[in-house]
Amino acid sequence: MQVDKLSKQWLFKKHSKETVKRWMHHLKYFYFIRAWGGHANDGDFFMATIHFGNTSDLLQKLAKLDIILPTFFLATSPAIPGPAYAKKQVSLMSQAVELLTEKKKIGRTNLWGKDVLIDIQHHILAISVSGTKDQNYFEVSEEDYEVCLFFEEQFDRFAWESHIDRSIEKNVCCISEKRYPELY
Repeated sequence: MQVDKLSKQWLFKKHSKETVKRWMHHLKYFYFIRAWGGHANDGDFFMATIHFGNTSDLLQKLAKLDIILPTFFLATSPAIPGPAYAKKQVSLMSQAVELLTEKKKIGRTNLWGKDVLIDIQHHILAISVSGTKDQNYFEVSEEDYEVCLFFEEQFDRFAWESHIDRSIEKNVCCISEKRYPELY
């Protein structure tokens, strides 16, 4: 059975319809993601998804966020012909290619003094916000919404609006105009 929408009862169980509408009307990079619930062990969060074209583009975007990846992420091109590479270097380059083509978490990190979760998915840099108020990462609050607004100001400075990846809107838990036009 395919579900096209979350029930209104579930969608507004923790936050009023007015609150959810306000959040969605004022956010342009972030989406409110409502937990599937039940035994899914998921939670509510806000997520921004920024497209990157290649490894170099990803590294540039991360640098703007003041995020430096571990050494094994830094192989941005195939080995250069000529120099001999140590076995460990070749292994690290292979890991970098693998990590940049599969979904991998950078993990929870501090971004401009705010706690976030960052994932690298195939050509998508995903930034998730939750738990700002009390470190309960399964819930969102007004404080999380305020953090999203702060990040959006920074993203505007980087002119990232044209890099927003909107494929997340296909997800039934993503509260977007595409799935929930009645909220807009």
